Amino acid sequence: MAKPSLYSVLETQSRDLRFAPFVHQDAYGVWGLKPQPLPEIILKLVLGILVAPLKATLTVLGLVLACNACRVEKYLMPVLSISKEYRAAWTLYWGKIWIRIALFGLGFLSVSWIKLDHLDIRKQAETETEAPVIVSNHMGWSDILVHMSRSWPAFVAKEGIDKVPIVGYISQHIGCIYAMRAIKETSKSAAVQLKDRIAAKAIDPTSSVRPMLVFPEGTTTNGRYLCKFKTGAFLAGHLYDPWSCTS
Repeated sequence: MAKPSLYSVLETQSRDLRFAPFVHQDAYGVWGLKPQPLPEIILKLVLGILVAPLKATLTVLGLVLACNACRVEKYLMPVLSISKEYRAAWTLYWGKIWIRIALFGLGFLSVSWIKLDHLDIRKQAETETEAPVIVSNHMGWSDILVHMSRSWPAFVAKEGIDKVPIVGYISQHIGCIYAMRAIKETSKSAAVQLKDRIAAKAIDPTSSVRPMLVFPEGTTTNGRYLCKFKTGAFLAGHLYDPWSCTS
């Protein structure tokens, strides 16, 4: 009896409901590992050599410009006696533009936001103020950039992200909360900070404090399934803005 190939094993696992929410599949198969004809392999190799460096450069450029927008707000504008409200609006406007450039470099030619009125919690609450917390599914690290291109939120990040060049400075500037999941004490502390931050934003929705972006499933999925929610996003008991990412 012939031994099944690695790809056939992966395909079988992708149909198992225990693993299905976490298996990514596209035109190139499960995890992009589907065997391809030689011309396709050559095409991908050529694109990897010629296009990938350009895309990487554009992505880094967008992140650097977003970082510089944060630095201008923090260091230059106070010297010019520019109001705090205008400084926050400056970073919000230019930060979102530069993040969109970074997304373009990653291959996001466009991002569409579709509003479903019958699921719009903000409309049900009859308010147009910015919700203090955004809840969304999580398909990968680029989800954060997608949300930043729209609402420039803070989020709960892994401890150590604040030390990463460029990205770390942006995360500090927007007020991210840092936690190490493996250490219960830091996770509990992050949960308390998250609850307090949401409550503070709810008290003053017009403040420059950014809303919190939370992934209540607590893990990444392929966007086709819904996993059990964690309670962190809802502990404060305030208005939240629900979104779903799909590709």
